[in-house]
Amino acid sequence: MSGKNLLTAMLFCASFSVIGSALAAAPAVEGKSRAQVVEELKQAQADGTYLCNDSDRELECKFRAAKQQLALQNAPQLGHWLSQSGQLEIELATCGQNLCGTVVKVHENNNTATSALGLQVLSGLSQVSSQEWKGHIFNRANGETYHCLISLASATELRILAYKDSPANGREQIWTRIE
Repeated sequence: MSGKNLLTAMLFCASFSVIGSALAAAPAVEGKSRAQVVEELKQAQADGTYLCNDSDRELECKFRAAKQQLALQNAPQLGHWLSQSGQLEIELATCGQNLCGTVVKVHENNNTATSALGLQVLSGLSQVSSQEWKGHIFNRANGETYHCLISLASATELRILAYKDSPANGREQIWTRIE
């Protein structure tokens, strides 16, 4: 089986969440050893480089993109979260190649002039490490958008650090998972 055919098979496996098996069966491609290909795939996942610049590597690139999409779908941060104030229920879901958070329920609304329902409060969250995502958070109270880092504090707590210029000067809040 040629390297391209084996990569096609790996892409097929990836679409069924069999990434581990696909990596174990990684072929030698373009004169590279299996270990080199596996290392490149792991590095691409870690740094998020999924752009295809070489048509000969198109299938490998598609495999990387499929693997990234599967990682997004299995992100432990996905689900419903109650904001620290207890006013908003936010659904954290995949939005293209990133994660985003949208208000799906308003428990209290002190500002009836502006409904929060359907408002995207977290946007552009991309994975920066195995445990941390970076993106933006919208503060409805002042209409400002801030940078943010999110990570799981525990299985039931989501830590959000919002900041303007530096995380060192940020403000932290904890959201609680809604089962």
